[in-house]
Amino acid sequence: MPVSDGDRDVTISERGSESGRRAAAEYMASTFEEMGIPARIREFEAGGLRGFNVEATLRGEDGGKHLWVTAHLDSVHNAGANDDASGLTSILLTAEALEELDPEHTVHFVAYDLEEVGLFGSSHHVGSTVSAVREREGETAIIGALQSDMIAYEEGRFDAVLGTCDQAGPIDDAFSRAAREIDSPIKLREVCLGRSDHEPFWDAGLPAAVLTDGAVYDGYPCYHKPCDTVDKLNVSYLRSMIQLTTAASVLLAEG
Repeated sequence: MPVSDGDRDVTISERGSESGRRAAAEYMASTFEEMGIPARIREFEAGGLRGFNVEATLRGEDGGKHLWVTAHLDSVHNAGANDDASGLTSILLTAEALEELDPEHTVHFVAYDLEEVGLFGSSHHVGSTVSAVREREGETAIIGALQSDMIAYEEGRFDAVLGTCDQAGPIDDAFSRAAREIDSPIKLREVCLGRSDHEPFWDAGLPAAVLTDGAVYDGYPCYHKPCDTVDKLNVSYLRSMIQLTTAASVLLAEG
């Protein structure tokens, strides 16, 4: 993951160690800030580890409802190009697009840490930030959460999976509408799929879904292996996945 610290380009070679995860969090926060979207790193402790969630909030013109667009920050001590730098790229580019639109509702872009070791970052976030919104503004103020996890591997077929388990609220409809409106090449199917940072939202009784590529986690040949590097990714496919995510997020943020 090549990034710039302002003076020089550096490479974050892994996001499993505390130093690697902290560096990635600092990069994500600074990138959101450069877009004009206020961001902060929220440190927490779980499972004997220190985590670093990045929260960037784009306030809506009305501000009456809240949408979460998320991915996970950490990797299993590897480059984690697909798992989940692809998702991090998606939330950054979606944020950039929405920032230019001044959406009606507030959108929270969150990079969760310590997903790989127990969904610790998202569990902490839902138990603190999300629950505070719920208590303050009511459950109807929460549109839901869209997690992007491993969205860039495809061997010739532009298919993808939206994990909903009948708990996605308006998210599944937004994806269907978005696919039609932008004439997306992605062939999307819904399944019941957990194992990512949308699950704590479900556990709290809130709408959420996960978008993943056609390999559906375990079918990716480099899943949790050192070979999960950028050369394994289909950039054209990733672009289409991000466009679909952005279009769906716009519909949800404007609905």
